[in-house]
Amino acid sequence: MPRSTHSNVEHDTSEAVEVSALVFARVLDLVQRPPMPNAKLRKVIAALPNTL
Repeated sequence: MPRSTHSNVEHDTSEAVEVSALVFARVLDLVQRPPMPNAKLRKVIAALPNTL
């Protein structure tokens, strides 16, 4: 039987972080309405392969 190079072990990587209502509102706003990409990000995106 071939040996797999991938692990099937699941890890719990979630953790709770307490933030103020103001910080939460800012994060939520950024998730819902992300800023437009700047020139550096557009260059990185253009360099990505068509399929990942």
